[in-house]
Amino acid sequence: MIFTNDSSVAFTECEGNQYIGYDLSEYHLEECLFEECKFISCKIDGNSLLDTVFRDCCFQNCQLIIPKIKNTTFSNVEFITCKLIGINLSECNNLCFSIMLKESILDSVVVFEKNLKETVIEKCIIRNCEFDDCDMRKCNFIETQFERTVFHNCNLEKSDFTTAKGYQIDPMTNKIRNACFSIPEAYSFLSFLGIKLI
Repeated sequence: MIFTNDSSVAFTECEGNQYIGYDLSEYHLEECLFEECKFISCKIDGNSLLDTVFRDCCFQNCQLIIPKIKNTTFSNVEFITCKLIGINLSECNNLCFSIMLKESILDSVVVFEKNLKETVIEKCIIRNCEFDDCDMRKCNFIETQFERTVFHNCNLEKSDFTTAKGYQIDPMTNKIRNACFSIPEAYSFLSFLGIKLI
């Protein structure tokens, strides 16, 4: 079923729906279930998503600014051309946590102790973000631009950064064995090792 922003809608258990152009900031979204739903050009600004489940969902051209996501479940959720700002993904439910990001902007996002193994992050801008104690093995950062982003105590083994730009990864505090990098971006490692190239 397709809902547009002039439709009256109530959220509890929703399956297979499309929501187009909604300012969801005006709706109560706690303890809801969204399964195989698509959100297009929607806003979720400051909402409480406490105990809400998103399973096999897609957000496209959406804006999520400082939502409260304590115990929110993102299971196989795609974010395409979205803005995610001021989000603490560490508060999400760890069970089945799985996201994919494409052509999106992440700003001031915190990710702590999350399993991001084999996550695809494609053509995104990731700025002012922090990844701590995350399993990021076999991630693929396709043409992604990093700005002022910190990786600390993350497992990045076998991840692919060959087309990514702007990353700064301390090889002393992160696991990077068999990860793929390209020159000149990989020269950023040297600053952490106290080495200068002349």
